Amino acid sequence: MSADLDAIRQALWDPMDVAGKLGLLDGPRSFKRLANGILVRCAVHGDRTPSLSMTRTATGLRVKCFGCDLSGDVFSLIAAVHRLDTRMDFRRVAELACEMAGITADGTYTAPPAPPMPPEPPRLDDDTFNRLASILELTCPLRRQQDACDYLARRRLLEAARAHMWALPPNSEGLRWVRGAIVQEIGDEAWRISGLSYKDGQWLWPEHRLMIPWRTPEGVVFNLQRRLIRSERPSDKGKKYIFATGRGKRWPWGVHLLKERLGPATEIAWVEGAIDAIALNAQADRESIAATTLGIPGTGSWSARDEWVQAWARLCEGRVVVIALDNDSSGEGLVDRMAVDLYAAGAIAVRRQTPEHAKDWGDLVAAGAP
Repeated sequence: MSADLDAIRQALWDPMDVAGKLGLLDGPRSFKRLANGILVRCAVHGDRTPSLSMTRTATGLRVKCFGCDLSGDVFSLIAAVHRLDTRMDFRRVAELACEMAGITADGTYTAPPAPPMPPEPPRLDDDTFNRLASILELTCPLRRQQDACDYLARRRLLEAARAHMWALPPNSEGLRWVRGAIVQEIGDEAWRISGLSYKDGQWLWPEHRLMIPWRTPEGVVFNLQRRLIRSERPSDKGKKYIFATGRGKRWPWGVHLLKERLGPATEIAWVEGAIDAIALNAQADRESIAATTLGIPGTGSWSARDEWVQAWARLCEGRVVVIALDNDSSGEGLVDRMAVDLYAAGAIAVRRQTPEHAKDWGDLVAAGAP
């Protein structure tokens, strides 16, 4: 059997069409719309709520589940739904793909006309994004926003956060002024593709005002995470945290601190998110423990097949490692796989530690743990 795989990918490019043909849609509540695709329930691990993203890219449909290891292209999804192996059973997977695409199996395959692949949206280069972040650091120091300081003080994180967080002003006049400073530095076009702006130049998610820069090992800001300071409302749709769109999550939070915090016997702890990393670092410093913390952007970001995750694991070569993920089913579900990957990368010992009587380390600190 010979098949034009690229032609099949082009024919199976529409997320709604593919999800429908695979039986992943069951009414309007079975999916959520994304900017370039949809989020559906994963057929592999029995979702109750949608966690499998299906997005259009320049090379075809891409899928990634934030609750299990499923990721890849449309062939990976078809194989997963039909409980097939993409390598051992690929002939059958390709046959199923052809049937879905309406391609005749006569020895060669010619796909029907398919919509053209959209061009990749423009992305801001890292140097320019870092310049943008420098303007935010200069114009939006945490100390200027009392409500942000109060929020962090209530969580007993204010002192630890001062060096790592900024805060946007709460009113439209202040936001316009900050936006003007950014545009003056990097230009209006760069601002509009920064991942912080709508196409019309207005702030994306302006109420997510607490800002946490995520940096490379060299200290370059490659993404910016923001959090609601006020109490959530039903209209927020669960978005307490957001990242700059299209920027990626390439390094764990805290990797830029390794040079100053690592000694010969320093342990490395892994947690979920920047706030937990800041909280656990502060606790280690108070107790004079030789440890530093790295925060991953959610348990769904850890996959041994991801080259970035392989680089994360190599940071632990020759170290004692503590897996200090959240005290919940998602954290527990990742522990064993994460330990295997860390040992494979050269960790000399790996142990599990959970925040006692709390979901995560931020909550533990907020509760007044010593």
